[in-house]
Amino acid sequence: MTSFAITEVKALVRQPQRVQAQHLLERLAVAVLPILTRRRFHVRRLHEFFPKDGALLGMNVNRGAKIYVRLRPKRTPESFYPYEALLETLLHELTHMVHGPHNEAFYKYLDELKHEMEMLMVRGLVGEEGVRFAAAGTGQRLGGDNISVPIRVAAVLAAKRREQYNSLLGGETSRRLGSLSAASNEIFNPQALRRKILEAAERRRRDNEHCRNVLHPGASHEVLGIESSDDDEDSTSNGARQQAPDSSASDIIVLEEEDDAHETIANVPAVIDLLDDDGEEKHDDVPRRAGRKRKRGDTVDIIDLT
Repeated sequence: MTSFAITEVKALVRQPQRVQAQHLLERLAVAVLPILTRRRFHVRRLHEFFPKDGALLGMNVNRGAKIYVRLRPKRTPESFYPYEALLETLLHELTHMVHGPHNEAFYKYLDELKHEMEMLMVRGLVGEEGVRFAAAGTGQRLGGDNISVPIRVAAVLAAKRREQYNSLLGGETSRRLGSLSAASNEIFNPQALRRKILEAAERRRRDNEHCRNVLHPGASHEVLGIESSDDDEDSTSNGARQQAPDSSASDIIVLEEEDDAHETIANVPAVIDLLDDDGEEKHDDVPRRAGRKRKRGDTVDIIDLT
């Protein structure tokens, strides 16, 4: 197996149809393996998550240390989003391996990944076979037969596939994940240019809602509500929190457990703070740090707030 294969693929434990969810994630991991190998992307974990924010579809933690993908609609967790939509979400998160903010460079790179994936799908190349094909050359099968696809045929197939993607989620997928506009060849006038600028701003706004990119050091403190954890089967029996075995990770994610406040989340490369039901941090019962004695000569400021 190639060294760029995703190390761990894991569906949620406490959600229905876990077997189907696991199969979906494994299928996604196999599909992007040629891209991971060609781009030399190391993704350690691909996990399902089910955030309280129904618009949140994916998250890339520390450039591939862990990638989360939402597989299920919020209101119908027993069902799944179409595979093609999930694949676009994963490609979106892989783009964050290179570009953090949702800007022009991000969408240009995302379009490259989507085009590359479409060409792989046209040729039926996924997983190890796709990796070997890329290494052998783009014009030959492993058996030596020429399989070159006419550009126009590939373009038509890709266009049809994009139309299918759009129809699967009512046209939201392409706008959300940055598909190329069908009117890219129109003659720009001031009104059209202004419309394009507004569309680009709306596109960034949507993606900021649908995606989280957590990168440290220097990243903002992300607050993320999780209804079901992807690590809940690894929790300890006494309810004590475990620290991730990988001590090199410094990501900070704030998670919230709604169903069981005492159920723990283990093996998450993060420092976890639990929030109460209202989303407010609890400050009144924060334990004080013990074992620190005040040195002689230390001054104490007393502030009267009355």
